[in-house]
Amino acid sequence: MRPTNLLRGLMAGLGILAAIGMSGCIYPVPVTEAATRGVEPGLVGEWMSADGKNRLEVRRYDDRNAVVVLNGLVLRAYHSEVAGLPLVTLQELESPERKYAYVTWQLADGGNRLEWRAVSRKVVPEDLGTTALVRARLEKERDNPALLEAVQVYERKR
Repeated sequence: MRPTNLLRGLMAGLGILAAIGMSGCIYPVPVTEAATRGVEPGLVGEWMSADGKNRLEVRRYDDRNAVVVLNGLVLRAYHSEVAGLPLVTLQELESPERKYAYVTWQLADGGNRLEWRAVSRKVVPEDLGTTALVRARLEKERDNPALLEAVQVYERKR
């Protein structure tokens, strides 16, 4: 199976998937069908990876959705809070598959540092098949230290 543009973009842009193999955090269903809250104003802006190799732009599309451009890869992003986890569902927009990735985020250093962590496919497998099953697994594994992959750091540029 060939990786989708989302997989390639996340591997290059977030560096998250390199550690977990080529199949990565690519899901056929979202965590939630719609945003569970509005766009976080602190996420909007231009970000650069700590190593300077990857650029991330976050723009507000409407009150509930953002457009994320990761090294040229265009994604839809929206909050999908489950069991108190501040998740973001990312959806690839430029391929017919329109697959999803799930990440957590945290702003640090007065909003000048963005920390991303992907949900591990080892804990939440890709083949669960429905949003309800994904949510149930996230709720069950909420406190599992293996739920999230390594932190990827971006610094605010604007």
